[in-house]
Amino acid sequence: MAEPTVAGMQELAAILPPSRVSQHLADRLAYRHGTWAIELKGLENGNLPLPAAVAWPQSAEEVQTLVDWAYRWRVPLIPYGGGSGIVGGTGSTEASLMIDTKALRAVIYDTASQVVDAGAGWFGGELDAWLRDHHGVTLAHYPQSLHSSTVGGWLATRATGILSTKYGRIEDRVEGIEVVLGTGERLILGGGPPASEGPDLLRLFLGSEGRFGIITRARLRVEPGDLPEVIRVWAVRDVASGLAVIQWLVQHGVRPTVTRLFDPEESGVWFPDLADGGAVLLLHFQGLAPIIGAEAAVAEEQARQQGARQLPNTVGQGWWNRRFDTSALLTSLRRPGTIAETIEVGASWTHLSQVYHAMRSALRPLCTRVYAHFSHFYASGGSVYVIIETKAPAAEEDAVRAWYHKVLAQALTASLNAGGGVSHHHGIGRARVPWLERARPDAVQLLRTLRPVLDPHGICNPGVLFEEGSPPA
Repeated sequence: MAEPTVAGMQELAAILPPSRVSQHLADRLAYRHGTWAIELKGLENGNLPLPAAVAWPQSAEEVQTLVDWAYRWRVPLIPYGGGSGIVGGTGSTEASLMIDTKALRAVIYDTASQVVDAGAGWFGGELDAWLRDHHGVTLAHYPQSLHSSTVGGWLATRATGILSTKYGRIEDRVEGIEVVLGTGERLILGGGPPASEGPDLLRLFLGSEGRFGIITRARLRVEPGDLPEVIRVWAVRDVASGLAVIQWLVQHGVRPTVTRLFDPEESGVWFPDLADGGAVLLLHFQGLAPIIGAEAAVAEEQARQQGARQLPNTVGQGWWNRRFDTSALLTSLRRPGTIAETIEVGASWTHLSQVYHAMRSALRPLCTRVYAHFSHFYASGGSVYVIIETKAPAAEEDAVRAWYHKVLAQALTASLNAGGGVSHHHGIGRARVPWLERARPDAVQLLRTLRPVLDPHGICNPGVLFEEGSPPA
C-alpha cells in the first residue's frame, strides 16, 4: 500500500476536529509500538516504522468515516487500545492510520439482565471500578494487564483473566458486539442470551485481532461484586501432584475462581522461604459462603491425599496483592541484548504435563532463566505459562530479533510436538503467524477466504494473524 497523498491527508484532517486527528511527529512516535519485546527493543534504536497519522474517534459513526477514508485511499488501519499486547498485534506499519479506540466510552448498565454495554475503549480496571462504584457488580475478568488493556483488545485477542476457571474467558463473558468492517459497514451481532438463530457470527470477530474490522462496543456479562472470598495455599511435592489435585477438582465440578500452580522454579521466586524446593498450589474461591466453604473443604481433602502441606492464607493474599506486577520483566528488557518474554500455550490433560516438560527442556539451553506456572483450567485441559530471560549473542537489534525468533521457535515447536498449542490467551499478532499456520492450517485457509469479503482491500491490520496468499510449501 502506498503513502497517502497530500490530498488524502488533507481530507483526513477534515474528518474529525483538529484535536482528534494528528500528523504530529510526537503522536506518531508514541503510537508506533505495543509491548512486544521486539518493539521495545526497536525503540532503543528508533528503528520502528512510523504511522502516517493518529485518530481518536468518539463513536462508531466516526470510525466508519475513518474506514471509508482508508478504503478509498488504500491506507492500512491499525486499531490501538491500551498498547499492552506482547505479540506485535498493534505495531504500526509505514503509511498506516492508527485508530485509538480509547475515546469509545459509552456505557449503559442493564440491572435486570446483569449486563453492561460498554465502548471498546474502556480500560478494564476503569470499567470494573465504575461498575463496582455505581452498581456493586464486577466484570469478573482480570487479565494481568487489567489496568493497561481495553475491552476491545480483550475481544480482539480472546483474552483470559486470572478468574477464568470459574468465570470463563472473555468469549464466555460477551453476549454481543458492534464492529465496523473493512468496507465501512457497521454490524451489530448478538446482544442477548443464547439463541438458535443461525450461526453465532459474533464469534468470527473474537480473536480476529482487527483483521476483519474494528470492534467498537460490546455487551458483557457481570457478576455480583461483594461475594465472600477465601484463599488456600499448599506446598506440593511436584508439578504432577499439583496437577492431579486440579484435574480432579475441575472434572468433579469444583471451580475455584483462581487456580494457579507454580512450578518449583517460580515458587522460588514468589515464595522463597516456603516452597521447600517443590511446587506451590494456590486456589481462590469466591461465591456464597456455604458454597465456597464446601468447595474449599473438598480441595483441602484432595490436597491432603496428594501429600500437600497447607501454608498460611496470608501467603496467598500476598500474591494476590502483587498479581498485576510485571516490573521484573520490563527491568530485564531494558538490559542491552536481554529478552524477557512469556510464552503461554494450552493443552489437553492428556498432554499438559508433557508440553510443560518439553518446553522447559527446549528452552533451558538458550535461556538464563526458565520458570512456569499453570493458571487456566477446564474439564478437558489447561494452560502452561512459561517465563524466560535470555541474552542474545550480540546487542545489535538484528541479532536480538534473530535470537528472539530462534527462542520462540524452540518453545512453540516443543509445544506442538508434545501435543500443545501456540497461544492460549495472548493472541497471534505478528510474532506467531507462522505457528498458527502450522497448528491450524484449515482454519487459516478459511480466514484467508473470508478476508476479501469483510475487508476487500486488505486495509485492516495487515500482517497479523495470518499471511496473505497460499500457505507456504
